[in-house]
Parts: sequence; C-alpha cells; structure tokens
Amino acid sequence: MNRDDYRQLVRIQLIVTQPASHAQHPLVSVYIPTKNRADLLERALSSVLAQTYPNIEILICDDNSSDDTAQRVAAWQKQHANILYIHSDEDIGACRARNKAIKAASGEFITGMDDDDAFTPDRLATFVQRFDDSCNFLFSQR
Repeated sequence: MNRDDYRQLVRIQLIVTQPASHAQHPLVSVYIPTKNRADLLERALSSVLAQTYPNIEILICDDNSSDDTAQRVAAWQKQHANILYIHSDEDIGACRARNKAIKAASGEFITGMDDDDAFTPDRLATFVQRFDDSCNFLFSQR
C-alpha cells in the first residue's frame, strides 16, 4: 500500500468499537495525530467542528511537537469542551499516536484524519446514518 492509498484509508475509515445503541446520536470520536503542523491542524480541526452531526469527541494526539501546537489546542479547548489533547513527551510516530488516541476514545464510533486533511460538513452524519450492524467499518470513495 502506498502513502496515498494509506491516507485515503485513514481519511475514510470508521471503526466500530461497540454495538450500535438506540440513541439518536451516539458519540463519534475523531482522532487527529499531529506533529509540528499547527497551521494544518487548525484547518483539520475546523472541519470537524463544522460537522452537522452533533455528538463528537475530538482527540488530538501530539507526537512531541516543538511548535505552538499545545498553546493553540489549549485555546481551542477553552471554546470547545469536546476536545481532548494527548501529548507525548517523546517522538512516537504517527501510528503510535493514532493508537494512543484510539485507546483514549470513548465514542461508540471512532474515525480519524490526518492533520492535513479536512472533512466535508456531513461526513460524520452520513456515516452514522448509513451504519449497519453487519459492518465492521464503513468507507466512501468521496
């Protein structure tokens, strides 16, 4: 699998952690690994905050950034109680950062994005709406 294929997979995956409940809006956890790309992270985070789906937890997993990522996330957290910041004190790489975020997620559904990606506004609503208990994951070509 080349890098572009992997990015597409990460962008479109929706991991089911528990059986779907009958709640109208089950919690969806969105993880975003990042390292020294606060400007890109802002765009990605803005696209998650602009979702039409109302029940979202956002997990930002920082792989030991040396830029102003921590300060920017702290400012976002003051405005949005649904943002969780996970900081690593050592370089762990994107895969381990993703795994840390997935372990910390509390949503019934978990999906992720890279810090240089952006979601369409209805991405999460569409995924939750189209979920079927017989699926282990959902994906889209868009």
